[in-house]
Amino acid sequence: MNIILGTALLAASALTIDALVRIPIEKRSSSSLKRRPWSLGAGNVTLTNNDEVFYSGEVCIGTPPQCFMLDFDTGSSDLWVVSKYCNMGDPGCRVYLKNHLPTYDHKASSTYVKNGNPVFEQYGSGWYKGHESIDTFSIGGLRIEDQTFGEAIDLAVMGIQGLVGLAWRSLEVEDGVMPFSNIFKQYQLPHLFSFYLSSDLTGRGGEIIIGGIDESLVDKDAIKYAPVLTRHGFWELSFTKATFGSNILDVDTAVMDTGTTDIYADFASFSTILSAVKAYSNAQGNYVDCKTYKSLPDLTVQFGEIEMTIGPEDYISTTWTPGKCALTILPGDSWIIGDICLRKYYQVYDYANARFGAGPLKKSPRAS
Repeated sequence: MNIILGTALLAASALTIDALVRIPIEKRSSSSLKRRPWSLGAGNVTLTNNDEVFYSGEVCIGTPPQCFMLDFDTGSSDLWVVSKYCNMGDPGCRVYLKNHLPTYDHKASSTYVKNGNPVFEQYGSGWYKGHESIDTFSIGGLRIEDQTFGEAIDLAVMGIQGLVGLAWRSLEVEDGVMPFSNIFKQYQLPHLFSFYLSSDLTGRGGEIIIGGIDESLVDKDAIKYAPVLTRHGFWELSFTKATFGSNILDVDTAVMDTGTTDIYADFASFSTILSAVKAYSNAQGNYVDCKTYKSLPDLTVQFGEIEMTIGPEDYISTTWTPGKCALTILPGDSWIIGDICLRKYYQVYDYANARFGAGPLKKSPRAS
């Protein structure tokens, strides 16, 4: 999970659409950051696209329910929400409490069970610490009893009300079963989920389908799959090839991460890309000539039969800095494929078969 200030989640198998758990995504502006319900038998949740920085969906906790818009993140495995009893001496907590943002009050829930085990989680762009609690959850209208989660009492993750981690169990720091695993078991759904992330900033932001694929958005036969390397707990794939224009990049693996706004490339690949776009740099980032950026080359990444391509209209942001065109491919220790690429494709995250799938979106996705 890497939420980036300045730029920009979802679930999946092949069932009859009315049998699926659908989590719609709605987009909404979020000034603090710079990373429509359908009536289906299983349930639904509205998700929000926050300036294409991150995508969030409604999750309700406790009895009576307290509802939050949480970030659905395939780059981590923990479930947490900001506590009403967050430490006011902590700058992150003060932002939530002073601005009256939604926080979880365990004293107001009749189904709350105290656990108290300490938790700490470090992310690419922040951290949280707190303690474990147990309560009833509702995701997509599906009720999950006795779900373990973290109550954040100190944090440096701004702009989000909490997180639903969707990576693999080995990454989880909380001592409990991940919520989607509970849903799969309790409702006998296939162990997979699929994502559609829209680029529309005002309308429907996308959706998560738990246990199925939405064939109104993608041709199921057009979805290609690659095996997941679960050794580190991520949705990590082995590269077959990566190119930037005519440059062949020396690459190893990449993580598919809906909680990361942009793309991270290893340092050697980034250096090649930076040179190819003739970028100039300052303390705020790397920039290109706004007059000519549309002629810059495509980035293509291939994982087995999966091939994903983005152009300069995807990896150059004209909104980071007024009057400037910023490169949103960033340097890192290894490759992370974030939302600027993932939202161009319908994605399938298949736990049962340890594989990731991607397919081209239909030209006219269903209207909200």
